[in-house]
Amino acid sequence: MPILSHGNGNPMHRLKGRSARSCSMGTKLTPDEQAKIVAAAEAEGKAPSEWIRNKLLESAVPGGGSAAMLIHIFTDLIAVQMMFVNLLAPLATGEQVSQERLDQIFSEIHKSKTQKAAEILARRARQPRSA
Repeated sequence: MPILSHGNGNPMHRLKGRSARSCSMGTKLTPDEQAKIVAAAEAEGKAPSEWIRNKLLESAVPGGGSAAMLIHIFTDLIAVQMMFVNLLAPLATGEQVSQERLDQIFSEIHKSKTQKAAEILARRARQPRSA
């Protein structure tokens, strides 16, 4: 019995909520690249083709998968940077920072971190890449 069959002879009954996959795209890999992909797929208990499809879609779909997580992490790193910029100078000079001021700084960071991260990414995208 084929692996994808559920025993009734009609493999199409598996399609619940999605269209049949009818398009194919290919790429060439070195033997080392292939081994890495096979190992990564096996580590997740997936067939290499399924693993590759998931990784490609995560990268291609806005807000999907690991690309979204990287943006989230970058945004939070920008928030930490903003916190340092706003707090380090006063603390380094021995200035007291009141709880009210601290709350205000955190609120401002929370409101503006996403926009600031987007501005930084846009600026970096416009800069020519150096070798």
